[in-house]
Amino acid sequence: MDGIKGLLIDVDGTLCLGDSIIPGTAEIIEKIRLSEIPFLVLSNNSSMSSEEYLGKLHRLGFNLKREELLTATEATVFYLKEKYPDARVMPLGMSGFVGELIDGGINIVDDSLDVVLLAYDKTINFDKLNKAGHYIKQGSVFLATHPDMLCNSSDGYDIDIGAFIMILEKSTGVKATIIGKPEDTMARLSMKRLNLPAKDIAVIGDRLYTDIAFANKNKMQSVLVLSGEATVSDLKDSQVKPDYIIGSILDLDKVVKF
Repeated sequence: MDGIKGLLIDVDGTLCLGDSIIPGTAEIIEKIRLSEIPFLVLSNNSSMSSEEYLGKLHRLGFNLKREELLTATEATVFYLKEKYPDARVMPLGMSGFVGELIDGGINIVDDSLDVVLLAYDKTINFDKLNKAGHYIKQGSVFLATHPDMLCNSSDGYDIDIGAFIMILEKSTGVKATIIGKPEDTMARLSMKRLNLPAKDIAVIGDRLYTDIAFANKNKMQSVLVLSGEATVSDLKDSQVKPDYIIGSILDLDKVVKF
């Protein structure tokens, strides 16, 4: 890959599988850091705050600095302050996620709201979805932190937010606005953080419809790893194509010089 001056590296399926590190990936991150190529670890995971997520990565063995991590939770705070600075927001999410919203100055309410915000919520139930649906039907803006259908776990895949987005979209007739990958909010934040244009950045990830679509949509280069969700056979029927395919991030030096 020519002209690559910065890297955006996915987490689940690329560096780890659920709560299990993929062997050798912590060492690759250290090698990239020593090469002085700027990088960010990017995650669509909005089940916790960014600080909680950083703690999880530390426990797995990644020696990451806070400024090297960008999450969908952080991007959501940025998006709300940019687009809806005075909005009354009802989040469907875990306590860490909601806490980061509050710390970011977002006005959290439970009724008389302007925005329904769907995050990864392991406590979601009929009452929550039904209430959200009523407000969306009445005109509240419908936002979702990310579109992932599945979440990597150590013993396979868990249901992710995408299924609940579909429930609300089908029942209300309103399409959700997505904040995380593959949309541009994460891209704008990433380019600002790395201080690089899109053409000089490569995205490394395991999902076609988030990671690789994110690169394609935002004019970045892409590397698909086969250590997570996507398989070679998935490419046959997909309109989303990576620039390069490698077995895992352990093979990254075959396509990117660092």
